[in-house]
Amino acid sequence: MDVNAEIKDAYPVLPWRPASMKFSFPGAGFWMASIILTMTIRQVSLWQLGGAANGRIGDMVLLLVVGLWFGGRCLTGRLDMIRNRLDLAVIIFLLFCVMSVLWADNVHGGGFRSLKLLRNGMLYFVLADYLSGDFPSRYKRIAICVLITGLFQSVGYIVAIGQNGGVSALSALLQAESVASNDPILAVVRKDQGGAMFLQGVASWLPLGMFLGFSIRRTMRSPLVSLGNWILICSMGVLTVLSGTRAAMVAFAAGLVVIFLFTVPDLTGNRAIMVVVGAAFLFFGAWLLGLLGLVGSRMSVQTLQSDPSVVARLAFIEFALDRFSESPWVGVGVGNIFPDGLTAVHNVYMQVLGEVGVVGGAIFLWILALWAGYLISASAFATRLGDQMQKQFAISILGASVFFFTYFLVGHDLGSAEPWLLMSMTSGLHNSLRRKGFESIGHGRK
Repeated sequence: MDVNAEIKDAYPVLPWRPASMKFSFPGAGFWMASIILTMTIRQVSLWQLGGAANGRIGDMVLLLVVGLWFGGRCLTGRLDMIRNRLDLAVIIFLLFCVMSVLWADNVHGGGFRSLKLLRNGMLYFVLADYLSGDFPSRYKRIAICVLITGLFQSVGYIVAIGQNGGVSALSALLQAESVASNDPILAVVRKDQGGAMFLQGVASWLPLGMFLGFSIRRTMRSPLVSLGNWILICSMGVLTVLSGTRAAMVAFAAGLVVIFLFTVPDLTGNRAIMVVVGAAFLFFGAWLLGLLGLVGSRMSVQTLQSDPSVVARLAFIEFALDRFSESPWVGVGVGNIFPDGLTAVHNVYMQVLGEVGVVGGAIFLWILALWAGYLISASAFATRLGDQMQKQFAISILGASVFFFTYFLVGHDLGSAEPWLLMSMTSGLHNSLRRKGFESIGHGRK
């Protein structure tokens, strides 16, 4: 029996209006690309919000696109924003975070953080809607934009390294036996990280670019373009390790393990040999460049025992738990548990628990469960269809998501855009597959 007919029998068509293959306003592809390409630019500041933060060009572009998107939906009568349970969970979480400002001690800090979360929520919904139609081509466009942005940020990072000691300082770092987070030797890779041009999130944006670049490798028809993609992926990997961020190193390894586990059933014959040879080549290259030594110097027991950042993170978690104990059920409000004036607790799970309590934490865990569950189901669904491209998209997005799930343990922040990008891709992939006539992807209901 034809596999498509079999799945259609198993998953009947939903009685709902499917997502249109056309987006809500003209030139949507250009505007969506503009959001991604301007997201990491920090040099152009358009306004200041109470002296606490700058409104950057990427924020202005996002607001413009959201206005066009919402206007287009109003004109076409498409006002439904909740298409799956992940959309519902995100809306509930955002509303609860905004409501928490009502019982927060620091209303100004809570309001500012709420605006950042709402900005990321707007990014999630507009991008998920865009991807819900023709997912493969639109996803490829977004992934290429992330790669281009990663290229620019990599150049900015290289410029910053040159401004802070260059090759000689970098050589000293790679030869050091033990490197703590407060070691001045790290200045060459830690100071600025963007050549005063881009945001400093090298350890999160570049891995995102690597995972997405890996996902679209089979869609590139030109051997030259494919080679350039691999060179860029490897370059971003080198720069990620050079940043000396332990969380990124561990999280990236976790993401690669997930991709390997989901890909290994397809590794037979020549493909398996190519993977082994490629892994050996990368390992040798990392050793030759001194990257393995840097990983060892940052991850050694001696370094971890004496590194003040480890002690500080444990103190941050204790601080978050203390704040959580003040209001266990609903938390003390977003933007109200920052220790020592810092912008994050360096543990997203503890920060969410302290800010919005058990109720908000449960909603957040619901989001993570749906996020991972949709991707795992999408991979299984694509396998059943024999669609290797869609399967690779799902697996790569899952690997990138696991990267952030791991990174959340010791760093990062929900105020950053990268996790919301991946969530929107997850929702868009789910909607795109479901609109083809299936009730769900591995779930028995909507």
